[in-house]
Amino acid sequence: MKTVQAAWNSYAQQVMPAGASDLQIGEGKLCFMAGASAMFKLVTIMAADMPEEKAIEFLSGLSIELQQFAIDYARTGQVP
Repeated sequence: MKTVQAAWNSYAQQVMPAGASDLQIGEGKLCFMAGASAMFKLVTIMAADMPEEKAIEFLSGLSIELQQFAIDYARTGQVP
């Protein structure tokens, strides 16, 4: 199962410009995979160390943070 690869494929299809260079695609994938790795580490730590209530609160906080990033980016066109 290559779930992260499938997520990258979907992301790249949506945001990579037509004719993107191999370097741009490679750098984009590197950043995407680094973000996926960081999120996996956060969730792994949460699963190992937090009671269920705290874990739900933690996941909710992650969701809010990511949603706010998307809202800010959509509003300004700039990476906040």
